[in-house]
This record gives sequence, C-alpha cells and structure tokens, in this order.
Amino acid sequence: MKSKRTFGRRRVWITLAGLILTPLSCFLLCAASMTLYLNEGYIQNTLPTQLLPTARALLEHPLPTPEYLTVSSDGRICVRVNMNKMPFYSSFVLTRFVVNGVPVPNKHMMVNLSSEEYCLYNFDFPPGIHLIAIEFRALPTQLPFSYQWAIEIK
Repeated sequence: MKSKRTFGRRRVWITLAGLILTPLSCFLLCAASMTLYLNEGYIQNTLPTQLLPTARALLEHPLPTPEYLTVSSDGRICVRVNMNKMPFYSSFVLTRFVVNGVPVPNKHMMVNLSSEEYCLYNFDFPPGIHLIAIEFRALPTQLPFSYQWAIEIK
C-alpha cells in the first residue's frame, strides 16, 4: 500500500505538469494559427469579374485615406503606417496584403520596421484594374482593420 506522502507528491507533479503544458500548448496553437494566417493565399494577377464593379467604383471615388496611412502605388505598392496617429492599436502583430481578393503570402511582402513601411515585392501586375487592400490584426481571430484601393496599370 502506497503512503499518503507518495500520493501527494504525484498530485503535485501532475499539477505542475498541467501548469506548464497548458500555456505551452496555447502558445504553440497561437503560433501555428499565425503562421497559417500569414502564409495562406497565392498570387492572383488578374481581377475576378465579380470584383470589377468595386474596383471601378474605388478608381472613380477613392476612399479617404486615414491620416495614419500613406499609400503609394507608383511602380511599387507600399503603405507607410504612422503608429503614433492610429486611434486603436499601437502595434500590429499580423499585417498582410490582399490583392484582387486573395491574401498574398508574406514572402511577397517587405517590411521596413524603422520607417513602418510595408511593400509588395516580386509582384508583377499585368495591364488592367487591380484591387488592393492591407489588413492589420493583433490576433488571427480578431476582425481586421483594412484599407482598400484600386489601381490601373496601362
């Protein structure tokens, strides 16, 4: 028959293991979901026909650019973010571009943290209208803040 002392030690070890493994498993699950979120998608070079009315409307009547974003679409697609002027988050963990309705894997995004600039690279746009958005999230499960605009390549 085991003593009460041995049973008590086992209970302590099980409790400690639970206290260590629970946060670790939560961290690993969050890391896996962030990796999937940032690497999903593909390169969609052409605008699907169902998005064409939205893109044309944004070309004719662009959305007002928030004061904390500077968008440039001359040759490169870049967005500069002024985190000091953002009304909600002071920093974002997850940022991605959505081009022509499809998320772009982050391997096609270049980030300059000192200037807080996000740019698409290795991305050739064929002639035509393209719909571009940038999304910011603190967590993969959170609704994103996004800004959308259209460009026309001649």
